[in-house]
Amino acid sequence: MGFKMKHSQIFNLPNQLTSIRIVLAIVLVVVLEWARSLGGSDLTQMTMGTTGGGLASGETVGHFGSLFWLYAVAFILFTVASGTDWLDGYYARKYHLETTLGRILDPFADKMIICSTFTLLLTHAFVVNGPYGLMPWMVVVLISRELLITVIRGYVEGRGVNFGAKWVGKWKMGLQCVAAGGFIFCLAFGATGYMGVDTAGQLVTSHWFLTFAWWFTIASLWIAIILTIWSACTYIRAAIQISHQMQDD
Repeated sequence: MGFKMKHSQIFNLPNQLTSIRIVLAIVLVVVLEWARSLGGSDLTQMTMGTTGGGLASGETVGHFGSLFWLYAVAFILFTVASGTDWLDGYYARKYHLETTLGRILDPFADKMIICSTFTLLLTHAFVVNGPYGLMPWMVVVLISRELLITVIRGYVEGRGVNFGAKWVGKWKMGLQCVAAGGFIFCLAFGATGYMGVDTAGQLVTSHWFLTFAWWFTIASLWIAIILTIWSACTYIRAAIQISHQMQDD
């Protein structure tokens, strides 16, 4: 009886949602890689064209129409996975269902979603070649920060000290999700020919909302990068202070 109760406490609803998020992240990787293999890696050349205001021809749009649905599925998967991140945390705090397993799985799921999504986005030309788009060094910064904080958190909490997320880390995560989701959204419309990049590297769209979507995504990306670096410095400073306190004790 005690084992069953302990088992149910460990695999409570928040931890189940976190586990679902990990599964969704895996499926998302498969879908994005599938889209890349079908031509998503050449999306810039596919959508820029030479006529019609820089947008693709109807023949091109029809040929690559299936890409839209793959990116649409990827966008839904990413949105649901990101949403459950907020939901499981809220539920765990409200009903006091925090567990050691949850403290391990939750940040792992976050890192898996963000790192894998941004890494795969680098293989999609539209995201990289668009004005002020995603750059390899940005992904290096994102992944390096996550690895660094994982090491620091393991060191500090291994000595019995709570090292939870700070507000800057939460904002960083939120903006990273907005940027990654925004890029997938733009890829979907790029696959239909309604967005593209011309030979001069300028963004070409068929509607003001798509232009807004791109630049909103770019703004979120760059602010997220700044917060990523800032949060890394914040966590390092906090870890040093905690380390000094433990030595004094």
